[in-house]
Amino acid sequence: MDRILKSKYKILDKIADSPSHVTYKGTMVDSDKNIVIKIYRRQYLNSVLIKQLKKDISRLSKLDSPFIPRLIDGDYGWQGFYFIREFVEGTSLQEIKKPIEPETVTNIALSICEALSAAHSTGTVHGSLTPENIFISSGNSRVKAADFGIKKAVAYPVDQKAKWLFDASSLYAPAEVLLGEEPSFRSDIYQTGLLIFFMLTGQLPLRSKQDLKFVVEKIKDEPLLPSQLNGKAPKYLDEIVFRCLEKDPLMRFESVEELAECLRSKSVAPRNRTFIDMLEIDYSEEPAPKKLEEPVEEPLEIVPEKKPLKESSILEERHFEEKNEEINMFRWVFMAVWLAIAAGIIYSLINIILIGE
Repeated sequence: MDRILKSKYKILDKIADSPSHVTYKGTMVDSDKNIVIKIYRRQYLNSVLIKQLKKDISRLSKLDSPFIPRLIDGDYGWQGFYFIREFVEGTSLQEIKKPIEPETVTNIALSICEALSAAHSTGTVHGSLTPENIFISSGNSRVKAADFGIKKAVAYPVDQKAKWLFDASSLYAPAEVLLGEEPSFRSDIYQTGLLIFFMLTGQLPLRSKQDLKFVVEKIKDEPLLPSQLNGKAPKYLDEIVFRCLEKDPLMRFESVEELAECLRSKSVAPRNRTFIDMLEIDYSEEPAPKKLEEPVEEPLEIVPEKKPLKESSILEERHFEEKNEEINMFRWVFMAVWLAIAAGIIYSLINIILIGE
């Protein structure tokens, strides 16, 4: 017996199952159009999150890009919070045989960047890019990234952190998200780097399994590079992956547009030296300057030749000299007057004292 959701959607075969959600293939009741129905379980939800997800539905449904499946509907029901999106004819990245040829990896990564660029321009972060939500049509002619903003919103509340930490999608979370930060545009760049690594090697760049040791390793240890597991991986993809997987988000590419440009040019421009880089330099290892064996001769003092003054300069200098002469003459006259006055006063005092007049 077919199950009907909201009187509009027919639930058919189960596609995937995880602790947090279950995904079905379905159809529209009125048109038999294929759709995907993803239901997040009730135990992963709370009233605040449900209210936020309802607000997000209208924003996510407006994402318009040929690289993003259209979100059709979403609401809270007795099964949990469900999302309805268009069905993508193709295979998920998880199911495709690896390793994939570097040129094909580059093209797929460029399509992922196109999807992220369209979403980021509206302020939407994916937050949970995994091989399960990247779909590729036959012949690799069309790539689509699905489930924007959905898993990020469900996993972010504090009361879900412990559950999500051991969910399969947390394998793709960057260190800052594992430490409690909210997913950002640069965490999407990190996950794109992991997808490139996965396409080239068929595995993730960390050695541990999904346990607490894995979490500590991701935060502290340096990841592997694709060429360490696949000798055919070109140097430029090594460099791109390395930049994407920087533990400090500020050290990654500034935007997916910059990442896409490096994929097209097959080169990575050196980043500008930051204050953190300056702190990491060990100046104690800098070689001391060599002492000069011979004394350095003192440089000759060169007196610049006095250039002839222009006519205007001569006039200005002459005017300045005349002014100085006038000031000096005034000073002499002023001093003479004061001396005369002083002499008269002294003469009068002498007459009074000696003569009595």
